[in-house]
Amino acid sequence: MEPKPLAEKNSDCIHEPDDFELIKKKYKYFIINSNNDEIFILKNFDQIVLKINEINNQIKISKMLISRRFKNYNYFKINNIIIKKLIWC
Repeated sequence: MEPKPLAEKNSDCIHEPDDFELIKKKYKYFIINSNNDEIFILKNFDQIVLKINEINNQIKISKMLISRRFKNYNYFKINNIIIKKLIWC
């Protein structure tokens, strides 16, 4: 019996099993601290604000600013911190 593939390739997207939908909901953004190469994976804007304040409490950022930046780009940089929106197919 031949093993069943975990994913099937269709155009530019890989279609994963149903549990992949949970992963897509759980992991939406990541932050890179370029000073020490730490990476954090986060779910929402609240977590982003808290993590940025934890990394550097002199940076003042709001959920509204994050939302506006993501409307135009999939990433942005504040000082030494890179915030990236994960794009899932």
